[in-house]
Amino acid sequence: MNYFVTGGTGFVGRFLLEKLLARGGRVYVLTRPASISKFDAIRERLSANNESLIPISGDLTAPRLGLSDSDIQSLRGQVDHFFHVAAIYDLSASEKQQRAANVEGTRNAIECADVLEAGCVHHVSSVAVSGMYLGTFREDMFEEAENLNNAYYRTKHDSEAVLRKECRRPWRIYRPSGIVGHSQTGVIDKIDGPYYSFPMIEKLRSMPRWLPIPGVNAGSLNLVPVDFVVAALDYIAHQPGLDGGCFHLTNPRQYNATEMTNVFAEAAGAAPLSSRVTLNPMKPPISWLISLPPVQHLGRKLVERMGMPIEALKMMQWETQYDCSETQRALSGSGIEVPALESYADRLWDYWQQQLDPEQGQ
Repeated sequence: MNYFVTGGTGFVGRFLLEKLLARGGRVYVLTRPASISKFDAIRERLSANNESLIPISGDLTAPRLGLSDSDIQSLRGQVDHFFHVAAIYDLSASEKQQRAANVEGTRNAIECADVLEAGCVHHVSSVAVSGMYLGTFREDMFEEAENLNNAYYRTKHDSEAVLRKECRRPWRIYRPSGIVGHSQTGVIDKIDGPYYSFPMIEKLRSMPRWLPIPGVNAGSLNLVPVDFVVAALDYIAHQPGLDGGCFHLTNPRQYNATEMTNVFAEAAGAAPLSSRVTLNPMKPPISWLISLPPVQHLGRKLVERMGMPIEALKMMQWETQYDCSETQRALSGSGIEVPALESYADRLWDYWQQQLDPEQGQ
């Protein structure tokens, strides 16, 4: 069985390549010329040979992904599964950059899959397509999305719309929630999501555990480790009869900000947050207060001192719940399930402290 993968040198893509290689056949990876050294390092780490893991020169932003005529000719009819994983998730990126990668990149990938006569297109989307939907967003919902004010929400929603409307090959959609490090090793490639709270948790370690420390319950976070995401993606992609389906690769258990912080505080041996105030930042008077320019300016300064992009703080105000019934049915009998955050939070903490803590070595 042969595979074509975009985003294969990215965080999720690297783990997916390992899964696909274990199935045998050939794995073709879209690779920009500037990323060939990164590809070579991955191939060496996976102990793959030149005939099983093969770079295909191209670019996400080019028509047909920039594949040469000779590559198209040699790959046509040879790709059983086309995995489109590549996307921009960078809250500092402009909307123009995100649209070029997420929306036009998806369009180019679909065009490439069509030219290659690929068997099935597997599109890695995101729960961000729901926007800030108030309530439970099911796997069969799409047009119901609300409050797509953030550029990332908007471009992920639009990219999924492109697939739904323009893809002429069989397709399946996968919507992961917030992806954290590997549940066994803690490996992560950058600071994001809950990791922004880790410097604060580090400071809590010096405080007595009996001291009441206030926490604010605003928003709801859905976290999944990268190994669950790729295991579920790989398994569902190879199950028959699921074309046209959409699957939420999410955690049935969500955490508010205080609950999440306390899970990691426990892993770090830090004092927990105890006094809890529940705020809904989407409703008056909070929404009015945070809209005031002086408050926004002060908030931006405080958030920047924490190393957190202001857009990341807004995303932590998410209240949407995600139903994953279809995913659970598809995974039934596989043994693949989301591990409890409490069972691997210490590994995420240890990896961050050893590899990503900006104060280490200073």
